[in-house]
Formats: sequence, C-alpha cells, structure tokens
Amino acid sequence: AADMRASFEVEREQCTYPAAEYIATATGNKVSRRSVLCGSQNIVISGKTIVKAGCVIRGDLANIKLGRYCILEDGCVIRPPFKKFIKGCAFFPVQLGDFCTVGEGVVAVFSFN
Repeated sequence: AADMRASFEVEREQCTYPAAEYIATATGNKVSRRSVLCGSQNIVISGKTIVKAGCVIRGDLANIKLGRYCILEDGCVIRPPFKKFIKGCAFFPVQLGDFCTVGEGVVAVFSFN
C-alpha cells in the first residue's frame, strides 16, 4: 500500500527565476526579457503570472487578459481569434482564466461565440 501511495505522489523540484532574466511587476508577475509583448497597452496580466522566454502575446490585434497564477511556457503564442468578412477581418478579445498553463511551443488561438 505504501508503494502504491508513493507512485501517485508528484513532487516537483523548486524552480527559480533569475532576476536578471525576468522583469517583476508590482502584482507579482514575472515576464521574461526574451518574450515579445506586441501592443503591451492592450495586455492585462492579473497577478502572479509567469511569462517565459520566447513567448509571443499579440496584444496589437485585440485586447488580451491573462488571469492570476498562469504559466506561459517557452515559445508559446497567444493570439486572438478573428473572423473574415467581405471587407476584411476583425479580431476579438481574449481572456485566459486563473490557474492556467499554456504548454511549451503551443500556438493558442482562442474561439468566440
């Protein structure tokens, strides 16, 4: 029974984020200096969120809101959804909830109703 319990326990080693590689915000966010935030005036990061190196957040296309305690892994892309019309296309806002993880190399294009 003890062996069975031990196999279900998941222990993660402690992860540190060097101050030289990350920018810490007043709300506890850590944003890599090697990430790309396009249209940063349209990006809201709620707090305690980590944006790792190589991430691209496309706030230049539409508003993007990231929830609290999220992790954006290396090389992921957050891009708003779009809809094509006869005279062009329109981009729609994105909201990522709390406690979310976007995996390494994922291109997240969100949907809308």
